Amino acid sequence: MPVTTTPSFRPPLRLAILSSGESQGVLRARELEKTLNGTAAGIGWDVGQPESPEPGEEMLGEKLEMRVFRQPPQQPAAEFLDATLHTVVVALVDDALLKQAEAMEWLTICGRHLDKEPRRHTLLSVPFNDDIQARWLASSPELGRVQTLPWTSLGPEPAGRQDQLALQTLHRLIRTVARPIFQEYGWKLRTFLSHAKLDGLQLAQSLRHFLDQQRWLENFYDARDVEAGSDWQDELRDGVAHSVLVVLRTDAYDRRLWCRQEVRWADTFAVPRVVVDARSGLVHPGSDLSMESCPTVRVPDGNLGRILFALLQTAMRSLLFQRRVLELRQLDHLPREIEDIRTLQVSPSIDALAHACAALGPPAANPRFVIYPDPPLRPGLRDAAEALARSVGARLLTPQQVLAEVSP
Repeated sequence: MPVTTTPSFRPPLRLAILSSGESQGVLRARELEKTLNGTAAGIGWDVGQPESPEPGEEMLGEKLEMRVFRQPPQQPAAEFLDATLHTVVVALVDDALLKQAEAMEWLTICGRHLDKEPRRHTLLSVPFNDDIQARWLASSPELGRVQTLPWTSLGPEPAGRQDQLALQTLHRLIRTVARPIFQEYGWKLRTFLSHAKLDGLQLAQSLRHFLDQQRWLENFYDARDVEAGSDWQDELRDGVAHSVLVVLRTDAYDRRLWCRQEVRWADTFAVPRVVVDARSGLVHPGSDLSMESCPTVRVPDGNLGRILFALLQTAMRSLLFQRRVLELRQLDHLPREIEDIRTLQVSPSIDALAHACAALGPPAANPRFVIYPDPPLRPGLRDAAEALARSVGARLLTPQQVLAEVSP
């Protein structure tokens, strides 16, 4: 039984992984699901489970819905795509899938439906060899015009291709959700590497090199990206404000003036953060830097991919939240005028709330809002935050609280 939701308010994002019933295709689908289920901000179902979760399963909020199919969904392709705000279909194309007429027809209709609302949905096909790719491209004009992601292009080592496929899938999910938010062709996810040069330079350079290999990422690195003649402090602040901050927390990090400043900027602007704990000691002194609520990664084995997965997870959660706020604005549940709303990408501190309220300015006649991700702040902090918002004539709410007010 499908989940029922308010027709005008659909779940934000769905990932559908379609493979043949052949053992190799099923194995790759399971591995992809397993990796994403432990990485992406959402929920997933095993191969062979029903097309929809159980009735009453929560589908709203900042969540990713993931489903895996050996046969095409029973739901017509266009209806399946449009049941959520955005759908990404990953087709793992082997010889057996090419011979499934029903699956190929369903995928062809998917390809045709992409033109109905350009850039809303995504079809990502992964052919496993050159012959399969040629047959896939020749199968129909609708599928032939969609760029493929060949399995052999995912790296020279077969053992690493599964992780690269997961990274590329996350990238497509992120790009799909980001399109309506930023309305910007060629938008790229941006990262800011914050490190202490005293003992974090080698790690920062290694990570920068690894991230630079992911051409779909844009990376800010101070020694490279602060232009001569510019105000370097402004450049650093703007770099933090428009990025996912990656904190390389080495032993010296918490004591370095500009490292501390970058974390405080991130706190003030309420931007997503990932902490890489690279400290060598077993005991560490207390710190007044607000990093406890951030995802934390350790790489004692040198696996930099773990950092990238955490970074993408954090970015995905932020973008799904921003997409939900955009939908609430488009449905007139929140003001459409951007000057009447401030969106905080992560659960905010008092500093972040003060900055948002200052940006709103003195109280005005129009309704004003400060929106932050669910869940609501804990009671004591929430009382102080709501008082701060009221001082500028604004309301402090999460998307679920907005929905509760407009639901019948």
